[in-house]
Formats: sequence, C-alpha cells, structure tokens
Amino acid sequence: MIKQLILIFILLTQSAFSQIISKDNGFASNGKFTTSGNNTNNYWSRMIQNSDGSIYFIYNKNNSSGTEKSFLSKLTANGIVDISFGTNGELELPYISTDSQLKKQDDGKLLGYC
Repeated sequence: MIKQLILIFILLTQSAFSQIISKDNGFASNGKFTTSGNNTNNYWSRMIQNSDGSIYFIYNKNNSSGTEKSFLSKLTANGIVDISFGTNGELELPYISTDSQLKKQDDGKLLGYC
C-alpha cells in the first residue's frame, strides 16, 4: 500500500512540474529563431518576454576574425526581428560578457548588466 502511494505521489509530482516540449511552428521559421550574418559563433545569455509577447535577448557574436561583440535584440511575438528596435532589430552593447543579465524594471525599461 505504501509503495502504491509513493508511486502515485511521484507520478502526480512529475506531471505537475512537467513542461510541454512541442514547438509553435508559427513562431519564426518552423518554431525556431536563428541569428544570421557572417558569424562563426553565437552565445545566448538571457531573454525576457514583454507583456505584448515580444522577446528581448542578449547574445554575443564572433565574427570571422574572432572579434566578439554583445548585442541586445528584439523579436516580435511571431519571432520576426523587430527592425524598428535599434539598428535592424539589434543594439550593440558597450561591453562583452558571456553571462549577462537582463531585467525589466517596473517602468518598462530594460536593464542589462554583467
């Protein structure tokens, strides 16, 4: 009896904390967004979702000469780059970090820091 109760408890706990792993094929390109350009590596650091469904994210890019730069980009709720944000949807940050933080303040402004 105790073994059955433990098994039921484990199954209930597992189902309560499980995540849906299917993707929305209407988002970006078949459910996946990839950065483009002449970059050899991309390092995603942090992302947040705005109340309108748009997504802000910080990432680093290495160009072919090995120069690494950090950027903040914005996607629409459909996963399309919002070209009205920054320069063609991205804003170059004045620092390089592999573990940046991105927070949204109460006034709606974004705070990115190392």
